[in-house]
Amino acid sequence: MDLNEFKKVNDTYGHSMGDALLVEIANRISSCCLEDDILYRIGGDEFVAITHDIKQVEIYRDVVNKPFIINGIELKSSLSIGYSRFPDDGTTLDALIRIADTKMYENKELSR
Repeated sequence: MDLNEFKKVNDTYGHSMGDALLVEIANRISSCCLEDDILYRIGGDEFVAITHDIKQVEIYRDVVNKPFIINGIELKSSLSIGYSRFPDDGTTLDALIRIADTKMYENKELSR
């Protein structure tokens, strides 16, 4: 998962606001993760979620699409999401992330 237009938040409000937004996004997504789900940030504005229920992807998108209020400022964000399935798309974490990443960037381009 990749945040859309995250750079605008950093450029407009500074990196501390961007960092606060990342924390809030991680909190929202993790609050709706299933018991066995794994969520982690791989860097910048990219997150990986490992879940047994593909429907979770839409839940993650929905919770991030709701506005955030940070330091009295309303911020909006959205996710570009790509996914892969074990073992159909790969049998190693690296292969699964590579496939999901490719799909995510394809979706990001389509949404522009």
